[in-house]
Amino acid sequence: MAAIQVFEATPNVKEISITEHVMVLQTASNVLKIDELFTVANASKPPRTLNGPHTLELYLPEGATILDAGAQSAGGMPLKSALVPQERKE
Repeated sequence: MAAIQVFEATPNVKEISITEHVMVLQTASNVLKIDELFTVANASKPPRTLNGPHTLELYLPEGATILDAGAQSAGGMPLKSALVPQERKE
């Protein structure tokens, strides 16, 4: 038997915040590689899950490409995630 914790999913959770944002920049030849890491805290009570079309938005400069993206839980468990490109709105 397994105990599974289930959270209410909602499109707006005010208690979710980015507590850490780290950027690691490296160069090789004429290429700039940037690894960007975000630590997100969820202080909602009762616990809720953020669910919507744009839970985290990233903006890239023109010509930039994404090589990899991922997410993991506080315990280090990998989560299924994918970046979905959107058209830039001017």
